[in-house]
Amino acid sequence: MVSVKLQFKTAKNAALFIATCQDYNCDIDLICGRYTVDAKSTLGVMSISPDHICTAIIHTCDKKVIARFINDMKLWKIEGD
Repeated sequence: MVSVKLQFKTAKNAALFIATCQDYNCDIDLICGRYTVDAKSTLGVMSISPDHICTAIIHTCDKKVIARFINDMKLWKIEGD
């Protein structure tokens, strides 16, 4: 399990995030404040304001998948985290 802090800033970026997460076979959660949604769910992710900082958590122990996930999250990752 690995977490990455991120921010979408636009609905288009959020849609790209969803599409990216749908390429993974494991569960990915998006946590924003007290809300946790399925990162592969369009309705769930779009219900979160794009200006909020969220945390994406991928549930896998596969090191190759984790490395790919971290690389894929670069577009939305908050600098310094």
